[in-house]
Amino acid sequence: MNCDDARQLLEVCADGELGAGDSVRLEHHLEDCPDCVEMLGALRTLRKLVRDGATYFET
Repeated sequence: MNCDDARQLLEVCADGELGAGDSVRLEHHLEDCPDCVEMLGALRTLRKLVRDGATYFET
């Protein structure tokens, strides 16, 4: 897997919706690619900030 392939999976991974096969392939790539690790961390941080700042209304 190269970075282009991995970047297509990073958003799905950050959402926790990556399938088992793709997850294993991505994990192997992340072991050797600090750039993709950094991008995944940034995506997870962004998602957390959006969730924490979102307004929820009780029904």
